[in-house]
Amino acid sequence: MTVAKSAPPDPKQATAIFLTTDHWGPTIHTLLWVQRLFPGRFQNMVFVSAVQVEASAIAAPETVPQGKARMERSLDQLEAFCAREGLRTARFVAYGIDPVESLEGLIKEVSARFPDSVCFSNKLILPAKRWFSEWLHNQTALSLQRQLHFDGIPLVIFPIKLI
Repeated sequence: MTVAKSAPPDPKQATAIFLTTDHWGPTIHTLLWVQRLFPGRFQNMVFVSAVQVEASAIAAPETVPQGKARMERSLDQLEAFCAREGLRTARFVAYGIDPVESLEGLIKEVSARFPDSVCFSNKLILPAKRWFSEWLHNQTALSLQRQLHFDGIPLVIFPIKLI
């Protein structure tokens, strides 16, 4: 399968930086929110993600390429979507034990490369009876938002309501 590629982003243009996982659907949802709320503002779409490397990967190193392959497939889907829309894209992937720490460092680097940028992520909104699951699955974006705001890097979190 050939993946459509877009032109590389222009660092002088406004850039939307998306926190991405190996599930590309929520990022598409967030990207569409950004396009609706800020029409025509961002022509650069930069996807940042972290592949979590478990300490057990030392004993089972084959798990790292599997995580990398899942992430690459997700990023391929996102870039193909953007290419069809005429948007410029780039991807940056970090590897580490702590995804928040890995993403924070990566976002700082990417924000320095694209000075007119805003970071975007999402938060699952689950039914009230599943509040504990919501809390477990939504801490990365919230932790990052707090850390990045201390550094003057904006991170906007959009809701994704699941029923």
